Amino acid sequence: EAGQHSDLIIGSDVKHLEISGLDFRWTTQPWDLDVVSWDFRTKPFGVRPDANPACIRIWGRGEGIRIANCRFEDVVMGIRMRAVGEGSPIRDITVEDNTFCSADAGAADFTAGAGWGFSHPVGVLDDVRLYRNYAANVGFRATRYERGCTFDLTDSLRAHIAGNVVERCGAQAINVVAGKGANRGDVPLVRVLIHQNKAWKTMQNANDFGGIESWQHGPVYIFNNLSFDARGQREGERVYNKRAAGFGHAYYLDGGFKHYLFNNIAWGLS
Repeated sequence: EAGQHSDLIIGSDVKHLEISGLDFRWTTQPWDLDVVSWDFRTKPFGVRPDANPACIRIWGRGEGIRIANCRFEDVVMGIRMRAVGEGSPIRDITVEDNTFCSADAGAADFTAGAGWGFSHPVGVLDDVRLYRNYAANVGFRATRYERGCTFDLTDSLRAHIAGNVVERCGAQAINVVAGKGANRGDVPLVRVLIHQNKAWKTMQNANDFGGIESWQHGPVYIFNNLSFDARGQREGERVYNKRAAGFGHAYYLDGGFKHYLFNNIAWGLS
């Protein structure tokens, strides 16, 4: 279903793959700009792959994948991996030393593949490592139902996010739902580390989120990060003279517990 101009490297069952030293440019949004992300043709409804393009897209199973020293510029989304099918893994994923510039919807998105309201595990997202990536001007042309988050992990059991720099993005620089949310059953193991990241001028086109944000299960350790000017622009209150406080937060814990924050820096312009 993917449009030929939207996805450049695609896979449904990928193991032991390394992608390094490549430039990705000039991908386009889906041809049907009104298409919703949810696939109401199935019961329970799922997510439409054609509405979620990316330069590198693994939609199914993926293990032992490394993406390094690549450049994603003027694209819709850099990397998207979604576990599809009960028990299907997206596991042992390393994304390091890449550059993401002018990406419409986001830099990298990973999800366990559950649907909202599911009471049982579907896919498994585990052992995701994001190291020393640089992203700038990301998420300012997101689709109708997206926020424009730069690095987004949904229902990850283990994750290590360190040394990344995000400068100017539409929504969150880093967003992690750890382990479970309203769409997962029991999750016995969660461990997420988020440290030494720089989130600079985030939440420039969204509100009610944070520059660095974590949800749900822990333990999640957030330390030695810098978060500046999480604007939180609200529709109807968009001013640029620093008078409106907005509703963006440097660090945001949404419905979470066992979250530990220390040695972080936060400041803003309003």
